[in-house]
Amino acid sequence: LHSALTYEGVLTMFVMQPELILSQKPLTPAEKRFVDNYDRLMGPYNIYMYENLQPEIARQTTAAANRGEYEFLDTRNAFQNVSEKTFTDYCHLTPRGNELLADRIYEQMTSRLLPALLSEQRNGNTPN
Repeated sequence: LHSALTYEGVLTMFVMQPELILSQKPLTPAEKRFVDNYDRLMGPYNIYMYENLQPEIARQTTAAANRGEYEFLDTRNAFQNVSEKTFTDYCHLTPRGNELLADRIYEQMTSRLLPALLSEQRNGNTPN
């Protein structure tokens, strides 16, 4: 994927989204009920999988980003200090959650991807 995107001049950013099950945010009563029901239905093995796989995926994705293959934005803790409801279920967001996440993505794009794009254009390499 990286080679094809590079060949086409496409700047790439992967985003690891927050998940309610592992969130450090202050849960609303509705979010707390969902977590409790999810835990009851799915059991401890599912939570164990999230707790162990998600950090490993983030580690490997960060390592690839550090090699310059793409930009990576880890937003798993994006709602850490947000007390309002941001999740509608285990990973889908409310309109406010989407807005907050979009703000984080925009910040990353304007601080990292946009300067790279402008640099490429100044050098005569216009990404498609």
